[in-house]
Amino acid sequence: MSATQGALDALLVHLTREAARLTALAALLEREAAALRRLDAPALEACAAEKAALAADEPAVAAERRARMAALAPVETLEALRTHVDDPRLAAAHEALRTQAGHVLSLHRRNAEYTASARDVVAGAMRSLARPRTGTTYGANAQLRAPERG
Repeated sequence: MSATQGALDALLVHLTREAARLTALAALLEREAAALRRLDAPALEACAAEKAALAADEPAVAAERRARMAALAPVETLEALRTHVDDPRLAAAHEALRTQAGHVLSLHRRNAEYTASARDVVAGAMRSLARPRTGTTYGANAQLRAPERG
């Protein structure tokens, strides 16, 4: 096996691990969406901790990708590398990562919308609770009843 082939194989193994990370992140974002719909604060905290752990590892993962690409050509992106390395496995891995990253981005955006909506629901509830009471209540017959004057 040539050095170039070995470097390409190592990059492909790394890209497979990156794809697995994106799959895990997508699953995490789905769990986060479910927690947002339920307004489940403990589940949201757990999701935030998992996302923080994934984010903390990302610089090292990206550095490893750059180092593995540099072993093949002086480039910064997989797209640029594909102009130097014509291999269908690299093309497939790159396209799979692009697709997965796009999916993760759409899930992230959706969750941001859910977060904004949840914030609005909670703010509305807080405003409702803070309003002065008019004294109007429901009677035993489920009809509004005026406050009693004393």
